[in-house]
Amino acid sequence: MVQYLRYISKFRESFTGKLCLLIKGNFYEPWNDAMAEPPSFKWLILKNYGQYLDDVIIDGWNAVPSEYTYKTEFMNLKMHIGFDVPINFWKKYNSIKLNQDNINVGYCLEGSRGHPNDKYRSIEKIYFTKFINTFKNKVNFINLSQESLQSQFNIINIEDTISVIQSLDLVITVDTLVTHLAGYNNIPIFLLHGKINDNRWKDKNWYNNLNHFYLEENDEWNKLINTNLTKFFEDWWESTIGKKTRNKNQESKERY
Repeated sequence: MVQYLRYISKFRESFTGKLCLLIKGNFYEPWNDAMAEPPSFKWLILKNYGQYLDDVIIDGWNAVPSEYTYKTEFMNLKMHIGFDVPINFWKKYNSIKLNQDNINVGYCLEGSRGHPNDKYRSIEKIYFTKFINTFKNKVNFINLSQESLQSQFNIINIEDTISVIQSLDLVITVDTLVTHLAGYNNIPIFLLHGKINDNRWKDKNWYNNLNHFYLEENDEWNKLINTNLTKFFEDWWESTIGKKTRNKNQESKERY
């Protein structure tokens, strides 16, 4: 649902009166987790779109105060607008920076463990190990799971998570919040879809530089990762290392 944030500003232009955004409370994570929704989602909304809203309510559909006379589903904003809205990229946070001389690639292999389709979208790390070992001497891999970010960078809030993502050259991820955090920060994404996937990804190309990899009915993750993804990644790496080398050479010339 994060992809619908872009419609808030346009909806504000077409609507007079007080505007409150409702977030249904039936999310899966414990609410005290650093990446848990809806608290983290509410922070994202207020930080980037608070100027367009009078309030954000977590409690859900039945908690609308009487002062609001009209309500609509958050994901119906696109329908009310009637046209596509280009994405506005979020500002840089810079609380955590990675070494930009490296090629930094983040990966996220699981979403919310309580999600009803989690077993179809999450990937056991054993399927990703060969891929990491193949390229670990060429790129700096960052595990974007909550546990890994907390142990590596002492990250306890979503702002720092976004800051790490903003320092990446690429994100490889299953369909989870990390996908949208990368998309709103214009980071290239390789999105890995399981056998059950969200049809909204086929509705439109929500983000720039987004490449989809679909698991076919009779496929296994190791086949998708070690054939299709590996070949695509090799081409991406060649392009990226060339670009970084040219930029570094240009900076050296300008310095002298």
